[in-house]
Parts: sequence; structure tokens; C-alpha cells
Amino acid sequence: MYVEVWKMKKVLILFMVATLVTTTHAIVVGNYSFEEPADGKHNMWDAGTNGKGTFTDVPYWTSDVPANDSGIELGGTDGIYQGFLMGSQEGAGDPAVYNVTDHVIGAGESYLLTVDAYNNWNAPDFALGLYSTPDGGATLNELVLNTVSLTGEWAEYTATYAVGAADAAIGSNLVVLMDNPTTGWLNMDNVRLDVVPEPATMVLLGLGGLMLRRKYS
Repeated sequence: MYVEVWKMKKVLILFMVATLVTTTHAIVVGNYSFEEPADGKHNMWDAGTNGKGTFTDVPYWTSDVPANDSGIELGGTDGIYQGFLMGSQEGAGDPAVYNVTDHVIGAGESYLLTVDAYNNWNAPDFALGLYSTPDGGATLNELVLNTVSLTGEWAEYTATYAVGAADAAIGSNLVVLMDNPTTGWLNMDNVRLDVVPEPATMVLLGLGGLMLRRKYS
């Protein structure tokens, strides 16, 4: 009888662990590797004309004001295109670029933003972060903005944010933002965004494993 009860408990623990693990998931970032519109180099994010020419829209990515020399070009770590950003301190300066996701921010969620980037020319710093928007991107509210040091080689850089129970961002859409706070140019690619297990979930996972270990030790 005891064995049967333990077997039932074991099944229950494994089910709980499996359920918790499956709560970790990727959030869709539209045009995450800058493959669209796949028609050559763009020197601005939105449709328009600047000193470099006339361009169509780069889907999902936008800036508050038209860019002078930022956009997409061949290269990168995922696919055949990559993004590039001119520094905000170079000449007239270029604005940050951002992407409004469809994900609605929920209480207790924790986010992990990961971006591949490198210093193309005279751009030792890179800012990547998460924002919230209650109105489709017209208003951006900073959640986290992480400024990191770049090298001349591709590497992964991250920013994280945990949503509190009474966080003002709850119910708004999650936004990915990237900025170049230098006088040079940097490249970025393969933008990933995940909901990761919160600390309480990790504790439950650990307890489940500990209970199973004790039974067989």
C-alpha cells in the first residue's frame, strides 16, 4: 500500500515539475533577426527619405524620429541580415530603435532579453532594455535599460526584469529597445525575449527534485 501511495506521489511531483517547466516560453519578437523586407540595405527604420536615399519600412522596428544612418544590412549571426545603429552622439545623432511586442505584461513574470551585438566602429557601449507601452508605442515607460561594453567580436548581451505584484506596467505591452550612446556604429542581431521561471517556481522545482532524491537515497 505504501509503495502504491509513493508511486502516486511521484507521478504528482513529476506532473507539477513538468507543468512548471512548460511555463517558460519565448515571446515573439517580430522580425527578430532583421530579415524583412529582404530588399537590400536600409538606412532608416520607417518608410521615408533621408540623406542616404528613399526607403520602405523595416517591419516591426521603428524610431521616434527618422534615422539618419541606422537600419539593416547584410551580415549578422542569424539569417543573412543584421541591424546597425549610428551613435546618438555622432553628428545629428540617431535615435533608439524599438519593437512593440504583442505580449501583455503580467504580474509575477520575469523577462530575459538577449541580443547579439558587436562594436563595428568606435562604439564601445550598447544599451538594451525593456519598456512598457499602454498605447501601442506612443508612450514608452522604461522598465530596465542595461548599458554594456562591446568588443569587436559578436557576443550575447542581456537585460532582465521581474514584474512586481503591483507593477504599473501590468496590462501594457512589452517593448524591446536598443540604443547606441556613442559616436560610432554598432551592429546587432538575433533579438530573443523569454519569460523565465520566477524564484518561487525555481524553489518548487528544487523541492520536487529533493523529494525524489530522498526517496531513492
